[in-house]
Amino acid sequence: GSPSSASSSSSSSLFEERDDMGDIDLWAISEDGSQLTVNPKWLSHLQARLLGDDGHPRKAKDGEDEAGCGLVLEWVYGSIVSTAEKARDGAKRCLGGHVPTAGEAHHALLRAAEEQWAWEARLTQAKALMADMLKSRLEMAELAKAGYDTCPTPRSGRTAATGEEPATTTTSSSTSSSPPPPLVVDESLPDNVIVAMLRREALLTRAKLHYLLFEHLAQD
Repeated sequence: GSPSSASSSSSSSLFEERDDMGDIDLWAISEDGSQLTVNPKWLSHLQARLLGDDGHPRKAKDGEDEAGCGLVLEWVYGSIVSTAEKARDGAKRCLGGHVPTAGEAHHALLRAAEEQWAWEARLTQAKALMADMLKSRLEMAELAKAGYDTCPTPRSGRTAATGEEPATTTTSSSTSSSPPPPLVVDESLPDNVIVAMLRREALLTRAKLHYLLFEHLAQD
């Protein structure tokens, strides 16, 4: 709520200098409830400031303002306004040439709230996926320390371990479009390791689908 000049040439806020005046009420009700007065905190904020040579509000130096009026009269006569007043004035203005009806504004607010809820739900899902992926990575690291090979490799790359002959490669056009060889998992792995590997693959697939959905929504 710091005051600023009403003209466009000097429309700047007062230095707050650790005084949080952004959301202070400019007016206050007297203790007996019979009068509307200027908020004492806002009044003292005005009294402690003057306009500098450049037209911008600044904090008054010791002995510079013996009367202690500060910027009170400037604010009373509208030479300066508070940032809170400027914000309220801006909030009353409609963006664009179309002024929506109350029903249209209500519908737009509901739609914005629904979109916000949807994005927050996706954020929660993304955080959960990241946490699960971290746990899965740690689990795979522990299995690797135990000596288990948890990285499936193409069948052609397992010939040294299985004794199978690698597939004969040709340069014909038919083989260039053939599907890649199937993956092979070490048959000596215990069931719990295989289950962990399948669980990780499912998790990575879910994460990939989540990213693709986000990418699709971001393009719209």
